Amino acid sequence: MKDVKSIEFEGKTYPVVVARKTMRRITMRSDRGTLYVNAPYGVPAAFIHETIIKHMKKLRSLLDKEAPLSPNHVYFLGQRCANDDAYLGTIFKSRLDDYTSVPFQTELRKKALRYFTVRVRHYEKLLGIAKPYEVRVRQMKARYGSNAKRTHTLTFALMLIHYAPSIVDAVIVHELAHYFEFNHSRKFYDMVRAFYPNYATDHAKLKQGFYR
Repeated sequence: MKDVKSIEFEGKTYPVVVARKTMRRITMRSDRGTLYVNAPYGVPAAFIHETIIKHMKKLRSLLDKEAPLSPNHVYFLGQRCANDDAYLGTIFKSRLDDYTSVPFQTELRKKALRYFTVRVRHYEKLLGIAKPYEVRVRQMKARYGSNAKRTHTLTFALMLIHYAPSIVDAVIVHELAHYFEFNHSRKFYDMVRAFYPNYATDHAKLKQGFYR
């Protein structure tokens, strides 16, 4: 059962989506201004409300965070620019008020593929990977990158292009490290940190939705 509600906090109203599930405790996450709550069956709505309010000071910074792409602004490699910014014209041919159009999305995808490929080639040399990976870009909801061992292909989420170069590099090194260790063992993360010492910091920014 799902209920769409809203909650007021310090004079501002936030949309809330509550999903009832077979679970032991309440979990929460935010995405583009909406708070998503998973709660066990039988938990009173009043208790859910109290739990949300209890954590709102921490959640608010994420709820108030801008979307990476809108009709008025875009984050491109961690830098925010709007329709009236001269910088925008140096990146895109189209205005952002038509950001959902096929031409704009195609342009964004091409720029992402070009940038990711350059960074992959850079780290392939550092890691000593002789055979270049095929690099792809597509919409991905659950992850920011993947390594297909059978086809020797790296696939990156289009969303990644909105993040700062250092955060992009953290994802690229992570995926390339799977060439040597196709798991998430301690040995794997030791390798990632050896080639990218700031991995933990930049990975945390990615998880928290900070573009720079």
